[in-house]
Amino acid sequence: MKFQTIEDLDVSNRVVLVRIDINVPLSPEGGILDDSRMVAHVPTIDRLAEVNAKVVLLAHQGRPGKRDFVPLVHHATALSRVLGRPVGYVDDLFGSAAMDKIKHAKPGDLLLLENTRFYSEEVCLANRPIGEQANTHLVKRLSSCVDCFVNDAFSVAHRSQPSIVGFPQVLPSGAGDLMVREITALQKVTGAGGIAILGGVKVDDSIAVMGNLLEKGCDVLTGGLVAQLFLVSQGIDVGGVNTRTLQNELGEHYTKTLQDAGQLLTQYGGRIHLPQDLAVDDGGRVEIRISELPVDKPIMDVGSKTIDAYAAELTKAGSIIVNGPMGVFEREGFGQGTERILGAVASSKTFSVIGGGHTLGAAQRFGVEAEMGHVSTGGGALLTFLAGKPMPGIEALMGK
Repeated sequence: MKFQTIEDLDVSNRVVLVRIDINVPLSPEGGILDDSRMVAHVPTIDRLAEVNAKVVLLAHQGRPGKRDFVPLVHHATALSRVLGRPVGYVDDLFGSAAMDKIKHAKPGDLLLLENTRFYSEEVCLANRPIGEQANTHLVKRLSSCVDCFVNDAFSVAHRSQPSIVGFPQVLPSGAGDLMVREITALQKVTGAGGIAILGGVKVDDSIAVMGNLLEKGCDVLTGGLVAQLFLVSQGIDVGGVNTRTLQNELGEHYTKTLQDAGQLLTQYGGRIHLPQDLAVDDGGRVEIRISELPVDKPIMDVGSKTIDAYAAELTKAGSIIVNGPMGVFEREGFGQGTERILGAVASSKTFSVIGGGHTLGAAQRFGVEAEMGHVSTGGGALLTFLAGKPMPGIEALMGK
């Protein structure tokens, strides 16, 4: 991927517009529950402020109609705490108030403009031709009072919206440090010799990711509903309660996703690893062999033999990517698979990347997050990248 970075831009004593992603979980009272996305942007923002750039931050929170669709005033306070320097909140995006604040800011000042999704262009013109997005009031007004644009928001790079793809059409633009770290890390784990651990409940997304990674030479270890789908695609009856869970998760896509799984097994069967045993909830953790299926109890985890086999495979990996837990790790007695597999990844000398909300939650719960090679900020963006699908935010920086 050939694109400019901050090193290629003249940012000293300039006005720099930076797209970040600080869309965070909020409490019912509006308090910020997790500031890790803010922390991830610190290197880029600090770097610009230290060369006396006026830094103007663009971000969103929530989406129209949702409870967390709020102004960014509390985000500015949290950013100030994380950065250790004041971040001025502007309750405007491209009106006269915002333009005046930018004009009168001093070198080294940090400003956070209002939630980009408060303005209809950001939402209504999403996925429209890039020329239309560059011609929006948002882009035309803000580009007239800044010198360059930095996109540091990997986690929204899979979206085509004016604040993400419009500015590179009209301003000198480059990727921020977080964006570069994300892309570099993910490129390391998507080649031959790598192992992908795919689990959790987002089965259709995992199938798309799996197809791309298998084609690139990775092997795949499966858990969660992903593993159950592949068992069903082999003609194995996992039991009514578990079949219904799969059908409810996939809805109208159930049959097509099942067919896709079967095709992947036909093409790459030897490199897709399925559980040898499972743990079901029968008043507590009870492990069963695959040959004992179907079962009328919910499948909650992979079994001990599977965990040992997967851990052995990880010792051979050239790189590791983890997206999705092995089971319902939050439930007492059913975190064993996720905990031991994440422990094996953490103790490996192989470069590793973990991503996805449930995966990060598990890594934090079991105390291994700090031992991973890279912790991705991406959710949907991570899955889109791993599936080899277009990333409009990155492509805009590449001039496409």
